[in-house]
Amino acid sequence: MTIQGAVLAGRLREVWPKLFLTETHPKVLWHCLQKGVEYPRQEAWKANASATVKGWLSNKGYTGEIRNEHEFDAVFSGWAALQAYSANWKRDLFMIKAINQKSGNISVVPDLHYFWPE
Repeated sequence: MTIQGAVLAGRLREVWPKLFLTETHPKVLWHCLQKGVEYPRQEAWKANASATVKGWLSNKGYTGEIRNEHEFDAVFSGWAALQAYSANWKRDLFMIKAINQKSGNISVVPDLHYFWPE
């Protein structure tokens, strides 16, 4: 989570203390789920990569228009958050300690998660 993301998360928690927050990394997640299908970067939109994205999203029930990489990042991250919120993904990477890690993970925002597919 970037500094601005942490600031926003903190502000949101001030207003809604029980707000569900999960971090996402859409490009890494896409590579994990798509097993080698290249992420539709900005240049690829011009080469009709949006057809791949539209096909994948329509299988997930999304019918809106995605015009560029940034919009896809947002929609894909929203879908990932929905998977976590709906308890379809139970693995929380934030709870996993690194090998030889001696202290707990540090979070600027309390009760933050980083859910990942099994």
